[in-house]
Amino acid sequence: MGLTAKSTSFIAAFVSRKYPDSPQIGEAAEGKDDVSAICKSIVAAAGPAASNTLLGESDEVRAQVEEWLSFANSIHKDEKVKATYLRTLDTYMLTRAVFVGFGTSISIADVALFVSIHDQVAAMPKEELQTYPNLLRWIDYVQHKDDQSKVYEWIPVVKPTFNPPMPSSEPEGKKAAPSAQAAPEKEKPGTATPAPNGTPADKPNKKESKGKSEAAVAANVEKKADVKDTQPKEKKVDQSKEKKESTPVQRDGFGFEILDIRVGIIESVKKHPTADTLYVEDINIGEGNVRQVVSGLAKYLTEEQMLNRRVLVLANVKPSKLRDVMSAGLVLCASNEDHTQCEPVLPPQGASIGERVIVAGYEGKPEPVLNPKKKQWDKLYPDLHTDDSGVACFQGKALMTTAGPCTASITKGTIK
Repeated sequence: MGLTAKSTSFIAAFVSRKYPDSPQIGEAAEGKDDVSAICKSIVAAAGPAASNTLLGESDEVRAQVEEWLSFANSIHKDEKVKATYLRTLDTYMLTRAVFVGFGTSISIADVALFVSIHDQVAAMPKEELQTYPNLLRWIDYVQHKDDQSKVYEWIPVVKPTFNPPMPSSEPEGKKAAPSAQAAPEKEKPGTATPAPNGTPADKPNKKESKGKSEAAVAANVEKKADVKDTQPKEKKVDQSKEKKESTPVQRDGFGFEILDIRVGIIESVKKHPTADTLYVEDINIGEGNVRQVVSGLAKYLTEEQMLNRRVLVLANVKPSKLRDVMSAGLVLCASNEDHTQCEPVLPPQGASIGERVIVAGYEGKPEPVLNPKKKQWDKLYPDLHTDDSGVACFQGKALMTTAGPCTASITKGTIK
């Protein structure tokens, strides 16, 4: 699904405001129909300085921008999984203001993601919209920071209101509040109200007035205390616990980013010479040469079912022998609770062979080779699973490619 003209206009306007002396920006996107190509073309038309600034001044930032541009592309390709994308974006924004870096500067990646999700978010019912609070905060920030009112419909964001608690009783020593009854008319100069004994009532009895005032305050405090006791007590929500559960968990200082998981295709498969439960596969993961991988799938799938199957391969495990046959990778498989069913996790159609699988929130380069002594893989794979839709997840976040999430037909299963 290609981008609309207004999406291209918004991207061009963003770059033009930063680099106003670039007249060719408007024509740079002609013939392009995906958000990544449009962004890169428009930035390139603005000149080398724009490319260095907007696409990343360092290799690390450039890699982050590239990943998010690819992610924005994938949103246009699969209508059925857009809710998964939005949930991934919302979780990622839990502790961030923008998608690239830890500051507040809007990047070309933020713009690409904004144009990719705007129309769907704008069409959402209000109740559904409120289930993405972190994403809405970011949308509101982009709307105010980089005015888009001339291009896009403004997305209303309902911000929470803060009602400070009122004191339950008057502070000690505070005077009683004035009575709501109307005060008597002020007497005219030179006149006095006759008293029963015929003397002028020009001065009230101070002792009597003070007694009445104190009694009124005591009655007011007692009334408020009674009201307070009858009010239902609100349960306090442990927000720190909720935040902890949504925040990516590191295992001994590392997370999913150290794994080098690649999209591959099985080009040949045969039975292991000495083990009936094992297959020996030659898998192409985009390196030029195939990798030999041994996997225990013989009792679950036939050779015909394995051949030409697209799979995910953990490519940075240390090569080792399994029953005297060298294996240089691990095929990621989903299985049910009692392990009576097992199948390779499937990358989406359209994902490139050799493409690295990512999880939002875990940016960084993978380890060249996982260290068996540190048991890095053993500490991470328990967090891999499939959700109730069959989407492969790490700590609840989808395993993503540029074409969408990776899946399995086994729901609520484990992945190893």
